[in-house]
Amino acid sequence: MNYFSKLIKSLVIWMVIFQSTAFAQNVGHLKKITLWTLNWPPYVGEGLPDMGGTYKLVKKVFEKMGYLIEIEFRPWSRVLIEAKRGKVDGFFPAYYSNERNKLFYMSDPIWGGPIVFLTKRESHIIYKKIKELKKYRIGLVKGYVNTQEIDQANYLEKDYARNDLINIKKLLKGRVDLIVIDKYVAYYLIKKYLPHHIGELKVLSPSIEYKHLYVYFPKKRKNSKKLLKDFNNGLFKLKKDGTIDKIYKKWKEKLIKGIMIENN
Repeated sequence: MNYFSKLIKSLVIWMVIFQSTAFAQNVGHLKKITLWTLNWPPYVGEGLPDMGGTYKLVKKVFEKMGYLIEIEFRPWSRVLIEAKRGKVDGFFPAYYSNERNKLFYMSDPIWGGPIVFLTKRESHIIYKKIKELKKYRIGLVKGYVNTQEIDQANYLEKDYARNDLINIKKLLKGRVDLIVIDKYVAYYLIKKYLPHHIGELKVLSPSIEYKHLYVYFPKKRKNSKKLLKDFNNGLFKLKKDGTIDKIYKKWKEKLIKGIMIENN
């Protein structure tokens, strides 16, 4: 009995060693890549569940295509500078711009959100065209890509801030009349940092534009075309099997729960 016990124990040990070796060899054959991102809640952030819905989506797409992916958080200015030099395999999430497309390969759209004007609830501002807002002070974030019309409109009175949260606070204090912001970013920031002001703000209709988000790959790197192709293929597969919709639905439901800033 003692002999058989020792034999079984030895077999178990050898099986564990064999499986561990096979796993290590398998991991060694995975294609390893590094992507950079930024803290931009609710899309992506170090303090968010699963690091944010966009983080989770991008990670799942690459894993689906057999990649061992490492995603690192960096200041956005550094992400763009180093990516231009080809120092990283790719970065996300980013809006489309003509300038970026000269230097990077752009993926198929992952998802995104509507860019809107946010104003105070008691405001009587209405608009159909951007030109109708030229008499108002409009808060923007320095360095952000908004829309071509807004960014090039010299007739608008623009007031710049370092980030979206500062802009919302300026709006509440009456230092600007309205601000340009991603609606889902507004949801997140108001719920987290200004919950006692939820009833004081509203989104103007219509939305300015729906902005898709993309993964970008530097043209300076030899593997970028392959990464682009593999990512787009993986994205298509996860859209087809419903994985993308499932991630997005869960992410959005949690985001909008308990808050409504639409102009009803």
